[in-house]
Amino acid sequence: MLLVSAAVVAADEKTAPPLGVKAEKQISDTLPICSVAATPKRSGLVHKLPPNMLGAVVQLESARGACAGQWVAAVSNEGTFYMGIPWFLDDTQGTLEEKLKAFTWKAMQESYSPTVDRQKTREGLYRVTLLQTTESGKLPLEGAIDPEGTVFFIGHFHPLTDDARASRLKELDHFIAASPTSGAKTPAVTVIEFSDFECPSCQHAAGFLKPIMTAHSDKVRY
Repeated sequence: MLLVSAAVVAADEKTAPPLGVKAEKQISDTLPICSVAATPKRSGLVHKLPPNMLGAVVQLESARGACAGQWVAAVSNEGTFYMGIPWFLDDTQGTLEEKLKAFTWKAMQESYSPTVDRQKTREGLYRVTLLQTTESGKLPLEGAIDPEGTVFFIGHFHPLTDDARASRLKELDHFIAASPTSGAKTPAVTVIEFSDFECPSCQHAAGFLKPIMTAHSDKVRY
């Protein structure tokens, strides 16, 4: 996924267009919170979005690699907001399904089976589910694509009036419901950890929350 992000989020030297006060709050609430200095920057997009959308590249510069990154923030004429890493399908041919399958194989060396729902969303997009076959079964990746097949938005658009953090947490509800938990039943803070049992970095980070839970198990849900 990192290779894909580097390839598709291309920044222009031109000044990024203003996205509005509500969008700025969404961006602020969506960006990672880091314990070291992180400097946000904006720039224009090299690629075009659908005509009913306005977008910019949001970059976060930090000495800590986990805090640095770049995303596309976009607002639609329909009053919705998106922030993520879209795929621009400029060099692919064929049907929408063929474009998505070709792009994922070329950029990620992964085979996905795309399903496109051609009933338009509020923004005039088609909903997409990409299924990746793994040893553990089929894993879904959801998003939306424009009817012309020029850009695939990984994730979802949300109303500009939504609470960005609450919306993001709601998308994880079905994972949380099936996950083991510990700590407070009515927490002030909920920590959700995604881990890979074969990942050395995950092993290194394992247990970092133990002293926090020991001291604040009445306030934190893990």
